[in-house]
Parts: sequence; structure tokens; C-alpha cells
Amino acid sequence: MGSNSVNTSIGRVSTVDIITALGISKTTAHRLVSNLEELGFLKHGIEHGHYQVGPRLMELATNVLTTSFSQGPSTHFSWSFQGALRKP
Repeated sequence: MGSNSVNTSIGRVSTVDIITALGISKTTAHRLVSNLEELGFLKHGIEHGHYQVGPRLMELATNVLTTSFSQGPSTHFSWSFQGALRKP
């Protein structure tokens, strides 16, 4: 695993993993995680301080994969991403 990699071997990341991978402060990491959690892109895992893929990120990934297989990734990725950001 490279120095800028996040340990996702068990499907979860910790705040420390995010801090290390992105090179950001603890405060910034917590704010980022909080915002992503609020938007549904991350969800709090069972273990304290660990996060996993949230329903909105899973939906976004599914939409991207579905459209990329049927019509190519470049034209539909931005559409899927913009649609995900507009959802409440």
C-alpha cells in the first residue's frame, strides 16, 4: 500500500486513514467526514471513528457503472454525479 493510499481492505476507513491519505488536519478531516455523512456519502461504521460507504455513494457508483456499461462512462458520469448532488 502506498503512502497516499487509504486502507479499505475491510471496507471501512478511519478518520486517521483520511488524515494520512489526504494530508489534512484532524479538524478538517472531521468536518469533511461530517459533511459527507450528512449528505449520505459516508455512514458511521460499527467501530468508533470508522466509516463506510453510505447509500448515496453506493447509488452514485451503481448509476455510473450501469450507464458506463450501456453508453460509455464519459458522457454519463457527470450527469450521474450532478444528479446525486442535487438530491435532498
